[in-house]
Amino acid sequence: MKLLPPEYDKSYTYVLVSSSTENKNKVIEAQYKFWPIATDNFGTYPIRSSAEAWQEVLDGNGVVASYGQNPLDTVIIIRRIYLAYYDSGMPDNYLQPIFVFSGDNGFAAYTPAIVKDDLTQ
Repeated sequence: MKLLPPEYDKSYTYVLVSSSTENKNKVIEAQYKFWPIATDNFGTYPIRSSAEAWQEVLDGNGVVASYGQNPLDTVIIIRRIYLAYYDSGMPDNYLQPIFVFSGDNGFAAYTPAIVKDDLTQ
């Protein structure tokens, strides 16, 4: 499954390069983040339905990770719903399963995929 950061269209590992012919001016910015995965530490949690997750987004309780090229006052068309893991960019003890709602023109919204009762434990 995909591992997604808070900003849908960004990555924790990237290099921004210029077209300069001078080597000292080629790399403008670079970032690399790596968190080791504890493969021996895992758990199983019930996943809620995509309909429940979608209702949470409609109720304003999801997180819009990217409006993309959509104006704020436009109707968003969702084309794809899938499960992924949320990576906050900080060292965490676990990865949170999320539903991702992606739509036209780069729109994306996240909401937790775990059954609400299990989120408080």
